Amino acid sequence: MRNGSRGRWMRVLVAGVVGMHAASSPASAQAVLDSVLGGNVFPLRVETGGQLSGPGAAWIETAAKGAHFVAIGENHNTRAIPELTVGLFRMLHQREGFDYLALEEGPEIGRLLSRAVRGGEADGAFRLGLRYPSAFHMYTEDELRMIDRVAAISTAPDPVWGLNQEFAAAHVLERLIALAPDEPARTLAREQHGHALEHEGERYARNVSWLGGVAKPAGFQALREAFRPEPGSEADALIHQLALSNQVWSPYNTQPSPHFTAFHQSGWLREQNMKTLFAGAWRAAHAAAGRPPRVLVKSGHVHLGRGIGPNNEVFTLGNFLSEQATFQGGHSLHLYVVLNWPDLPESFLAPFVKHVTPGQDVLFDLRPLQPWAFHGQIPGLDARLRRMLTGYDALIILGDTARGSIEALRTPRFRPYPDGG
Repeated sequence: MRNGSRGRWMRVLVAGVVGMHAASSPASAQAVLDSVLGGNVFPLRVETGGQLSGPGAAWIETAAKGAHFVAIGENHNTRAIPELTVGLFRMLHQREGFDYLALEEGPEIGRLLSRAVRGGEADGAFRLGLRYPSAFHMYTEDELRMIDRVAAISTAPDPVWGLNQEFAAAHVLERLIALAPDEPARTLAREQHGHALEHEGERYARNVSWLGGVAKPAGFQALREAFRPEPGSEADALIHQLALSNQVWSPYNTQPSPHFTAFHQSGWLREQNMKTLFAGAWRAAHAAAGRPPRVLVKSGHVHLGRGIGPNNEVFTLGNFLSEQATFQGGHSLHLYVVLNWPDLPESFLAPFVKHVTPGQDVLFDLRPLQPWAFHGQIPGLDARLRRMLTGYDALIILGDTARGSIEALRTPRFRPYPDGG
């Protein structure tokens, strides 16, 4: 269909559906959403053990056919979403050849996770979490067990990718100690490793991130000068990630709080780094396997919708995935996943919550609503809801509202995150 014909068709469609609601003078957002959703609400069941069933599972299977990437935009540190992730990965692996899980974790932790889960132990990711308690962004037993379970399904040699800045430094500095070109460089890396461990030996025991709130840029510049790494080498990448991670965290640990442009720059650096890390991991997997890798990506809501994300107002990793999938001759599928927490009926998702009973898992196909959102035809549409409708293909509301378990990870001075972090 030529562009002019498509435009006329879209205008006729929108005008026609708007006419259906003219009697409401004007129609409420709820009335429009209810009318357009129609038969696009699908019960879903996330079985214990990581199996998906019901009409919602069938919808995902159909929508994911031929997809290169599937994105889970999530609430962090829950019990239900890791379970959903295992079931979704199993389905995608069996039906579409997905073999990789990309996470909102640092790249070196991603590398160490791949090595741990391929090390012959069924709980390699969990053991790595115990070894480096401060290095993980998402740090629950459910999250770590999920990685182990996904790795058991995958046939890839390096099934886990880390797409975020680093959240700690000790594990990176350990690797730099091993890569040091001479004793002065090794001594400097050991000194910094010792300082990092004072803060990272127990998770946020000092209520501050060493990498984000204590370390200074000059320390990482000193590492670069001591190592003199070849551009593109492993040492070069590790030192770069330490310095970049410190830069990303800096506005959040600066008092008084800096100008808003510093936070925008931080968000832009973070999102660009996520795209760069994905591209590098994709190229490596493609070279190793001889075919384009299929990837399940799991990250926060702000990162995985198409277009410009909220908070930082930058083009997202999800937008990058969508465009890359199109470039490769495929498509991407974007799922916005939330838990039916008590405050959800008061949120911008309230129009959907009315269709869900407590404890129920439900999938909403958002695609029929997208023309309405794009063309401003939903009266009083909340800006956050518009962003979800235009950025994601489906909304999944899960009935299990439990937080992820941290009991097996606790130590005497354990903190999930620094206060205010």
